[in-house]
Amino acid sequence: MLRRIGLFRLFGIQVSLNYTWFIIFALITWTLAVRYFPSTYPGLSPWVYWLVGAVAALLLFVSVLFHEFSHSLVARRSGLPIKEITLFIFGGVAQMGEDVKDPRTELKMAVAGPAASVLLAVLFGASAAFFYITVGRSPLVAVLTYVATLNLILTFFNLVPGFPLDGGRVLRALLWMRTNDIRQATRIASAVGQGFAILLILLGVVSFLSGQLVSGVWLVLIGLFLKQAAELGYRQVMVRRSLMGIKVRELMTAEVVAVDPSLTLERLAHDYFLGYRYSSFPVLQEGEVVGMV
Repeated sequence: MLRRIGLFRLFGIQVSLNYTWFIIFALITWTLAVRYFPSTYPGLSPWVYWLVGAVAALLLFVSVLFHEFSHSLVARRSGLPIKEITLFIFGGVAQMGEDVKDPRTELKMAVAGPAASVLLAVLFGASAAFFYITVGRSPLVAVLTYVATLNLILTFFNLVPGFPLDGGRVLRALLWMRTNDIRQATRIASAVGQGFAILLILLGVVSFLSGQLVSGVWLVLIGLFLKQAAELGYRQVMVRRSLMGIKVRELMTAEVVAVDPSLTLERLAHDYFLGYRYSSFPVLQEGEVVGMV
């Protein structure tokens, strides 16, 4: 990922902001302040719209952070170290120090995220209802209603059974349980994820051509991101599983060819690099390694 800004540590987990986060924060704030809230709650001052837009955008990312922490805390309870949670332009991502070892842990981790989003939707929705009954229509009710709605939308979006979304991880966990083969399970879940990503891209193109420029561009970008993430996730599993159990001695060069530091570059090139076809040689002086060439 690109460079990021460290914010704080919570439960021993570092929380950081990727610089791309500021792009999406500004875009969401602008959309809410200029379009959504003026049409939903007309008659307020422009500065009020900008204020509630910024607050709603911040609460949305707090919700994303809560979602990622739910994954992370379940992972830690299962013995998996979590290095960092980073917020970026497409949401948030938790960086694990190890791969998931079994499908049951994968299933629990995957379900935790949508469950957290549902909980937030209920809490924000109940708060919006309470303040609507006691205060009436107000910017506070507008913000709470918006965040509750977005958490529900995020829940259903994440439950799509395509890797790397939470629903795709649930699908992979279930297939992993059935086949006992994480590579096959990941291949199927990744294929579903790529199919969903292509669908988003096509919907984005249609939206763009029909005049919905902003939503069309974002659908295409999200689709491209999900497609790349699905492909990368599958390749990572294949590489890691292919290397699993292979020891260094099985791949190392047993007969090491060393060179003397007084050797000329001409002889080094002709006698060693062309003669042995190795990419590097240790330099030995009086039986000690003094460098590499």
